[in-house]
Parts: sequence; C-alpha cells; structure tokens
Amino acid sequence: MPRLVLRWGFVVALLVLVCTGGASAEDDEGRTPVVGEPGPELSATTWLNTSDESTPPETDGHVVLVELWGTWCGPCVRSMPRVQGLWDRYRDRGLVVVGITREAEADVRSFVDDKGYTFPIGCDPTQACVRRYKPRGWPSTYVIDKSGTLTYAGDPYGAEAAVESALGLESGPGPVLVQTLDAWAKPDEAARRSTLERLIEKAPCAFDAGAWAQELVGAPSEEPPAGQLDAGPLLEQLAKTWGAADPAKRSQILEKLAGGTAPFDLRSWAVERYAKAFPLKKDEVQGWLASKQYARVLDALLDRRPSSSVVKAAAKDEGLAAYAGKLVDDWRTLARKALMAHHYLLGEMRYDPEKNDEFWRDLSVSGMSTSADRKQIVGVLIAGERVNQDNASSFADRKLLLWSLGRELAAGETPRLPACEKEASKERKRIEAELERTYKKK
Repeated sequence: MPRLVLRWGFVVALLVLVCTGGASAEDDEGRTPVVGEPGPELSATTWLNTSDESTPPETDGHVVLVELWGTWCGPCVRSMPRVQGLWDRYRDRGLVVVGITREAEADVRSFVDDKGYTFPIGCDPTQACVRRYKPRGWPSTYVIDKSGTLTYAGDPYGAEAAVESALGLESGPGPVLVQTLDAWAKPDEAARRSTLERLIEKAPCAFDAGAWAQELVGAPSEEPPAGQLDAGPLLEQLAKTWGAADPAKRSQILEKLAGGTAPFDLRSWAVERYAKAFPLKKDEVQGWLASKQYARVLDALLDRRPSSSVVKAAAKDEGLAAYAGKLVDDWRTLARKALMAHHYLLGEMRYDPEKNDEFWRDLSVSGMSTSADRKQIVGVLIAGERVNQDNASSFADRKLLLWSLGRELAAGETPRLPACEKEASKERKRIEAELERTYKKK
C-alpha cells in the first residue's frame, strides 16, 4: 500500500499546496476576494477560444467559473479535464468557463490545442487579473453568479455544487429523478428532454432505489419481498403511473421499491429511455459540431442510437476527427488506470507487493479517498473524476468505447457502432490480461 493515504478533502488541499511556490501575484498588496462580495474583473492580454484574440468571452448575465491555472503546475494540468467537463456539461444552461493563466499565449496555445480544451482561456503575463484574485494556490477556482457575486472560492473538484446552485439546478440523483418523473407525467417535450438529460448527468451506476423510495413513501410495503427486487421494471411502472389521478398506484410501487432493491444502474436506465424518446438527429450533430462541442457529439453517438446517415455526417467533420485523434491514447490510458484500481486496489485481488513502487508510478492518480478509519482506500481521482468500486468498471468501459470510436474517426473512417463495442470489449480483455501478467500477486 502507498505511504500517503488521504481523504478527498485533504487530497485537494495537498494538490493546491504543491503549486504555491515562486514569485507571483500572491506577494502583492491587497487581499483575496471573499465569498459574498463582487467577483473581481476578468482581463487578459490575449484570449484563446473566443471570436478573436482581443475579445473576451461574454459573461454578463451568466454564471461564470474562473479557473486560475498554468501548464507549469502539475495539479492544474491534472484538473483541466474536470474543468473542461464542467464547460461541456453546463455551457448550454448558462455557464461560462474562463481559464486565466499568467503565461504568455505562445507558452499555452499548443497545450490547449493538443488537449482539445475548448473553453475560453485568457493569457495574463502581466498578472493584472491574477492580482485581483490573489490565489493562495494553483489551481484556484471561483464561481460568480448572474448578479456578479462571488459564491465559491476553492478547488476545481468542489466547484460543481456551486455551479449547480448558481444555475438553479438540483444536484442529487434522487431529487433529479423526481423532477424527471414529474416532467414525464406532462406533455411538455422540452421539459421531458431537459430533465432526462440532467438525470443522465447525475445518475450513479449503483443507485439505491430502495432508500430513495423510502424517503418518498415513508415505509416499505408490509409484504416482504422474496429477495432483492430489480428496480428497473418497477421504475418503468412508476413512470407510467406517476401522473395518475389515483396516487395509490404510485404509492404501491414506491412501497415495493422501499422494501429493498439490488444496486441499480440508474444512468443506463436513463440513457436507454432517452435514446428511445429522442433518437439523435443530423441537425443536432451539425449544431454541436459548429460550436465545437465535440465531447457532446461523441457521447450522443454512443448513447442516442444514431442512424448510419447521422454517423456518416459526423465522421466527415475534420474538427471532430482531429479532436478524437488528440485524445484517443488518453482514453485508453484512463481505462487502464480504472481497471488497475478496479481489480488490484478497490477489488478483491491484490498486486504483488514487490512491485509496489512500479504499481503506483503506473497508476499515477491525482488523489485518493479512504474509509472512515483510514485503513482502506475506497476511491481514486482519475482525470478529475472520482472513481470507486461502484463505477470503476463502467468508467473503464466508457473510456474504451470512446477509444474505439475515436480511432475510427481519427482515421477518417465512418464508425460502425456495434463493431466499436466489440473492439472495446476485446481491448478490455487485452488490458486485463496484461495487468494480470504484470501485477497479479503470485
């Protein structure tokens, strides 16, 4: 086991402290902005990912996430996928993400382009903007609401809840599931779609539907179930009866759920329902490609049952092909890390203790979380995402699907999605065999 074992909160604090050295704006006069006060003004010498290099992003009337980072800062680089993920997820809901670096444009452009980061980034070599924020460490993250008030100052890993609050969004999967069922009981298609999209974002792979139902109904059914129930069919029944005139029908199903269910993959359930209701259309894809929302296109290709003509149209886009080409190796690397954690760190198997140093260099995660007694590692940070035993396998599968799809797109081919799924499955087996040869305890 490693010498350093930390909880999530302490992990992030350590990562920030790694990059506090060196002369910078922290040494100037002034004070760090305080939550509840107006957010400091944004400025930069040069802007990337905006209409032109001299034009800042439009922030008036938007929720703004400001990320102070630098290519010289290891924790900053490791957290950038997390920041890009927030941009991808919330930009259409009113979030503007702005990165600020004290480096010159020439020092960051190739990094930004190579990694496929698409949110606006300001280069501030004079540190005029950095001085206003006075970060205590790097990276530092700030959330400013629509009124211009600073509502969060901390690290990128804890910022999502503040973003959701500023945008007026529910954050827990239980309340979001209720919102989804409410919307599907009404004829408003836009509401149905938006709530289901939100559920896909927040739903875990191991959802406790029994606990959720018990919160709503108060008590389980008096008739004990014969073993743990499958929540999927019951949720389908619940969706059909949620808006019924007789609330007793809904209560009966909730009581059954409250009696106890096996851990349920709520995300897959939501994805399947979304794909059936809203098959991917060519004009959606073209709109996302025009605005360089490449991650969204890839997710939709995997989840939304696109026709061959839609896939073919996406495959013709050179920007999407270039984006996939830049990330395809990273996706496989992330899948491999997740499988290492799944089998040899969080699961039943253990790696060869004689290869301890090699294992941890190879895994190279951003941080770890432990059990309450700090005796067991229960999760790791991989590319800004919290990976535990419940989601490590699905995390790896998703990255390998992206890897398989991305290889085809980068090669200028039109992907055949069933073939991509088969290739991803084969690659997982190859990786697992390689890991077993390398690390399995004899």
